[in-house]
Amino acid sequence: MTNIFSPMTIGNVTLKNRVGVPPMCTNDAKDGSVTEEHIITYGMYGRNQFGMIVVEATAVAENGIIYENDLKIDDDRYITGLKMLSKSH
Repeated sequence: MTNIFSPMTIGNVTLKNRVGVPPMCTNDAKDGSVTEEHIITYGMYGRNQFGMIVVEATAVAENGIIYENDLKIDDDRYITGLKMLSKSH
């Protein structure tokens, strides 16, 4: 049996362990932008050594939101916040 804390490779990406955070909507993106709450939450996940973190629902088209306060990436103005989010660990 494989240890849950052992590395795992998916395609050409190797995860440090087999523990992951599933996508959970925070509804914190008031205008579709990453907020300080996102940075804190995802930063905490990163610091806790999860092997994979899946970001919450993110609209890729203007009419693609599920909830009013979803993250968005349908416009270049969201890129800076999403870059910060990816480095928040």
